Amino acid sequence: MLQRAVRYSDNSLHYEVTAAVIARGSVLPFVELFVIQINDPLNPKSDVLARVSDPLDIRSEAGVLYVKVDSADLRTFSTDPFVRVPNIDELTALPRDRVTAVRRGASVYLASTVSKIYDTLSTADAAGRQIIDRLSKLTQDYVTFYGTFLSNPATVYSLPVTSRSVEAVLTAGFVAKRQTRLNAETATATARTALDVCRTADAMLDARIDALVADVAFLEAARVIVAGIAETSSPVTAGVSGTTNARAFALDGSNPRSYESLLVEKRAALSETRVTRTARDAGCAALAQTAANADAALEAARAAETESLREVYASCPTFNPNTV
Repeated sequence: MLQRAVRYSDNSLHYEVTAAVIARGSVLPFVELFVIQINDPLNPKSDVLARVSDPLDIRSEAGVLYVKVDSADLRTFSTDPFVRVPNIDELTALPRDRVTAVRRGASVYLASTVSKIYDTLSTADAAGRQIIDRLSKLTQDYVTFYGTFLSNPATVYSLPVTSRSVEAVLTAGFVAKRQTRLNAETATATARTALDVCRTADAMLDARIDALVADVAFLEAARVIVAGIAETSSPVTAGVSGTTNARAFALDGSNPRSYESLLVEKRAALSETRVTRTARDAGCAALAQTAANADAALEAARAAETESLREVYASCPTFNPNTV
């Protein structure tokens, strides 16, 4: 790798980073490890370097990841088009010269040398470090990929065996993910039903509490009025004096048929219902948490099923999920 200062005609100072792979070592198939983007097939000078990306990231259908660099931060790259290391498949799929790439109508090709000029020293230094890191990661991935492919000694299979084709493995994975999603839907429906039942019972208890509160308030107000009544001793009939039996009856808590007994009964019922309602709060809260967990599990199961189906389609575009 060559890093040098470059002074432009306007006397401004810039920093150039040039990376060249000069030997493939004992693992990599060749030295062309940088992906160059073709903007104009008729103008090689318009070619720019592609983005820096982890090989594992590049293999995903979501596309390559942009790595940014800020002059004040060595952990990121600038938004200028830069360089990325090819993934394992690209090592054998992309053309290794521009002429072949143009003839094939390709938009990128592989090169062994890249060069880029940056405005600040910190950005250029970060770029150099990132190139080394990406090349090292590519080498590690290729070693892992190559090592898992080789078999030594040879593997002996006793036929028949369960299908181990890529499509069969991916299909089995999709079927499992789909069943997980179906189970999650059942669990969610069960949890939601239990929560609805609990909330309905709570609503009925709340309505009963409201009615008892109204009854108690009414009886207490009536008690105050009755207690304030001053009965006279005017004779009701000749020879019989008036009494206070009416007020005594209303306030007599020992008489089960008095208003006072009814007030005591309503107060007790209100207190008991409130205790019952409070005791149910924890149960309904637990059911609500169970329902929330079931919802989250269902969303995760749906995402996993969708991702599994995407992987099957990537391997077998004619796959029909309704037939498995």
